[in-house]
Amino acid sequence: MKALKRAMPLFLLIVYTMAVACYFISKEQNIYFWDYNGYWRYWQSLSQLIYQAPLDALNGILSSVRHDDYNVIPITITTIFNALPFGSRMSYIISLFVVYVIPTVYLFALLSTYFNPQDKKLNTVLYMALAATFTAFWAPTLRGYPDICGLIFVIAAVLYCAKTNLAERVKIRQAIILGILLWAPFLLRRWYAYTVVSLYFSLPILNYFLYKNRGIDVESAKRIIFNFFISGVLSCIFALILQWPLLLRIISTDYAYIYSAYQFPFIASFHSLINSVGRMFLPLFIASIALIFFSKSKEKIVFALFCTFNLLFSFFLFTRTQSPGIQHNLPFALWMLLVVAQGISLLLGMIKSKGIKYACLGVTLLFACLIQQHSLFGLKTPDGLNACLPAQTLPLRVQNYPEYLALRDDVLRLSGDGSKVAVLSSSNTLNDDMLSTLTDRKMGERLVFTSQIDLRDGINFNALNARYLIVANPIQTHVRPEGQRVITLPASALLEGKNIGKAFRRLDREYKLSDNVSAWIYEKKRPFTQQELDEFLNLFYPSYPEWKGRYDSGVFYAFLSAQIKKGDIWGEFTVDGNGIIYAHPGENTPTTVLWTLHGVNHLKIKSISTACNTDDTILVEVGGDDLPSEKAEVPKGGEVILDVSYLQGKPSVLSIRKNKSSGCDAINIEGE
Repeated sequence: MKALKRAMPLFLLIVYTMAVACYFISKEQNIYFWDYNGYWRYWQSLSQLIYQAPLDALNGILSSVRHDDYNVIPITITTIFNALPFGSRMSYIISLFVVYVIPTVYLFALLSTYFNPQDKKLNTVLYMALAATFTAFWAPTLRGYPDICGLIFVIAAVLYCAKTNLAERVKIRQAIILGILLWAPFLLRRWYAYTVVSLYFSLPILNYFLYKNRGIDVESAKRIIFNFFISGVLSCIFALILQWPLLLRIISTDYAYIYSAYQFPFIASFHSLINSVGRMFLPLFIASIALIFFSKSKEKIVFALFCTFNLLFSFFLFTRTQSPGIQHNLPFALWMLLVVAQGISLLLGMIKSKGIKYACLGVTLLFACLIQQHSLFGLKTPDGLNACLPAQTLPLRVQNYPEYLALRDDVLRLSGDGSKVAVLSSSNTLNDDMLSTLTDRKMGERLVFTSQIDLRDGINFNALNARYLIVANPIQTHVRPEGQRVITLPASALLEGKNIGKAFRRLDREYKLSDNVSAWIYEKKRPFTQQELDEFLNLFYPSYPEWKGRYDSGVFYAFLSAQIKKGDIWGEFTVDGNGIIYAHPGENTPTTVLWTLHGVNHLKIKSISTACNTDDTILVEVGGDDLPSEKAEVPKGGEVILDVSYLQGKPSVLSIRKNKSSGCDAINIEGE
């Protein structure tokens, strides 16, 4: 019976979180996009792969850990929930709450109770309820972010460090455990690196003040530092062994530069955090620190200072790279909640009457639930109170949803013959990932995902060469327009019919979307002329002079002005961000390209279909009117170089044809 009573808070926590999460998802429309969508899609694909080919899934997971900025580890465990008899989105969100949110809440209560063991039963209920209704934990998770997974190991590391006397002697086993706990957040989500660095500074100090003898204890400090040195070395070893390619990329990448479009003034980053927790939380945080100092409890004071340091230092480190989103605010909000929870428990502890104390606890929990209902479901509150509460994260819905469905149906119809479609819009109102979700991913390769952030993505020439472009009016961006010229400049060209926009015609149907935004479909009628292309590209160079020379010649330039006729069935001709063309002949007809080369003297053609069993060649020919042709047979896995210097500035035709079989005929083409 006692065990049942002890388990009751955990049982109520599970029931409450499941009920709220399921109701929230049931109110949403199928318009998920970007990060709200990304891990859910990975989760779907990985769940199927684990069931169908577990070894391939394992190899994919290991490769993701080694190479990806955001690997699939956070959703690997949760794939078991794909068997639930619910919709895919519902099952995914439930998996995040069961595997990550509930353990986070439970560990939060354990850590808070450790530093305030008085009236344990009441405080456990208080701490679990505060964490279980904390909007900063709910908002990113309901949006599909698995990032709360890192908090489990952050809290576990703090709790383990607080319970382990590392000042006593060198403890190898405990140091190893700490090293794993502190590496795990970085493994799960790369951006937790800032929190990990902060903890490696602050945890030794926390342990020292919790366990030191009176006065300055140099020997204890040395032992603590050595234990954490072992932990740090072990964390680095794990990262080097399992994530070496990722570490190389991190070291060589200026993230502050490529994410500059996401960088806002410090005050905006501060407001982002305050919006996550609510304006009322800041005075509560300050008042709680004051109460903790008045309590004269060494442990509570040290813990409050520890949380405050990690809040300020990790926030400073993070905002030097980019402004935080709702998922990035998770650790910052955690440090604030830990302090506020201690302050509230101290206030309740001052009440002598047990009845009044429990009544105040009930009022506190009711208020916490009402705040959550306001933030997640729009519960009306007095206007003066609204400004003090966390920003609302309502179920994803749009106005005029039937118009979105009409756009979806027309796009599916127009692209039914395999024509490519791209979306020149990048906001919560319309974007290409939202369109993909609306079509239940039926578009496949017909939907070309366009560039969105200038310095991160560059110009996506495949999108501009799509037959159909969807443009929103007013032009839609999700960060500063100056950082999204790859969206605003081509969208403006089409809306105003200038430079490359002259090659398109607007279809008749207007789609009246949410927030007074209209969308139009434009059809490309001809290749871009050299003058149109020059006028368009010249608009980028004042902002990005380094792009001149990259885009105004070579295969990028030739690709944009090319007239491409893909071979039947398998035919393909696209270019990636590095200027490497991927091409494939058709089954019965060649892939042909009419283009004009500038600044390209040689074409390096390499066979990349080396896994097939057929030993075959690919027939490649390039030439122009009244000019000799260069022909080559590209062997399987081999490469040839064609001299095209004599074709400079002259229209020429590139033909790619299968020899015996099209099964081994994928090639890469680079200009030199």
